[in-house]
Amino acid sequence: MRAQSPFRWRLAAAIAILGTLGLAAAGSLTCLLELRRTDARIADSLGRSVAELHNYATAHATSSLERIITGAVAQSVNASYECTLGAVPPSAWTHAGSAQMCRRVLADPELVVALADSTSGAVRVHHLDTDTGGYAYVGVGVRSAAQSDAQGVYAVVVDRAAQRAEVYHSYLWGFLPLALITVLVTAAGGWVAAGLILRPLSILAASTQRVARGADGAPDIGRRVVADGPPEVVALARAMNAMLDSLQAAWESQRRFLDDAGHELRTPLTVISGHLEILDVNDPADVAAARDLALDEIDRMRRLTDSLVALAQVERAGRANLSLTHLAPWFDEVVDKARALGARQWRVEARAEAWALVDQHLLTGALLELAANAVKHSPEGSRIAFGLAQEGAWARVWVADAGSGVDPADRERIFRRFERGRRDANRSQGAGLGLAIVAKILQAHGGVVYHEEAPGGGSVFTLALPAVEPPAMDAPTLEPATLEPATLEPSAPARPTLKPPTLGQAGADAEPAQTGES
Repeated sequence: MRAQSPFRWRLAAAIAILGTLGLAAAGSLTCLLELRRTDARIADSLGRSVAELHNYATAHATSSLERIITGAVAQSVNASYECTLGAVPPSAWTHAGSAQMCRRVLADPELVVALADSTSGAVRVHHLDTDTGGYAYVGVGVRSAAQSDAQGVYAVVVDRAAQRAEVYHSYLWGFLPLALITVLVTAAGGWVAAGLILRPLSILAASTQRVARGADGAPDIGRRVVADGPPEVVALARAMNAMLDSLQAAWESQRRFLDDAGHELRTPLTVISGHLEILDVNDPADVAAARDLALDEIDRMRRLTDSLVALAQVERAGRANLSLTHLAPWFDEVVDKARALGARQWRVEARAEAWALVDQHLLTGALLELAANAVKHSPEGSRIAFGLAQEGAWARVWVADAGSGVDPADRERIFRRFERGRRDANRSQGAGLGLAIVAKILQAHGGVVYHEEAPGGGSVFTLALPAVEPPAMDAPTLEPATLEPATLEPSAPARPTLKPPTLGQAGADAEPAQTGES
């Protein structure tokens, strides 16, 4: 939580700064609009004064010019910031309104000259800034029917600067304190909101630290982070958990690989070491025997290492690169390859036009492993039969041999790592990983591999795959698909409800018997 406090401060400060900038912009705009409204009110007031003069002059058109100007000035109503003046040059100015305001106007020669000159041209509002202040004024030339050769001046002056100062004062002492209080409240609210926003992240960080450190200080990759909070935080937690799943799977695969390698390689290394210790280097026969034994054990270690690497690669992949496959042509190719494994009577008992989503490379390896297993556990010249069938939602491929078979108690155990059947006459050959690799490959396809006893002795190993409907002739080409592997151990494969094949039961319609080694 302490590590997140600076960010919480920054987040709260950012919220407060944004609020301040928003209030400043709103206040400045409000002040500008109020100044414009003030100028509009001044112009409206000056316009009304001109209208009042016009009405008075019309009503007293027969009066003298001095009387008209004096009467118009006298009857004017002025606010504290206004002064109405009138004169018939070269007479002195008569005025009405605030005495202080009128004194300032008459004491400003620049303004007085501007008032006298304002009668030329159209009547309009003028703005003038002098040393005594800023003013808005309007001047009107006045004539009388009785004195057509003379012209008087009628002017109204407003202290524009004072009115604008009132707006600034109101903004400074009215809006700014309120804005300051608002900023403080916004900052406090931002602090609280930042805490609420960061709390799920704090929980996620604490949960991640527990995974990283564990109870004894070592990483506990079996633990998962808490997925709670807003959808974005939940998505982040789930992504982290998925990453931990991958790390755990990789770590467990590596640990199994090291454990298996250490366990299985210890025996051949011990055998080689023991024979080298008692080797009589002066006895050629003893040296030759030790050499043959060492080479044999080294070859066994090589086969073991290859099997371990293959199993680790299948486990590390986690899923197969599946694509829609017509199984019949693939099945024919694999059967042709299998005939090179040994001198047996190779048969095809059944061949169906089945379709499935498979990784052909992995599935070929699995079927060839079953074929090699059948060769290893059956006598030379015996029959080995292949079959491809589809029943309901399953497509199944099997290999049947006439070998020693598998003890019923071992039918699930043989799919575990380094396990062999008790009837295995070649227990010293191989590492006991072949069927475990096959089970992993089928697991990646969403299928299973299982064993059945063949009538008359022998074994039938079946690969059961989820079948799919064949594509229509005018259907577009399907993109390769991926399928998540099932989370089950290969030691206990689940069997689909299929009728197990029997050796030779479909041989009547099968292709003729073939023998040969390749």
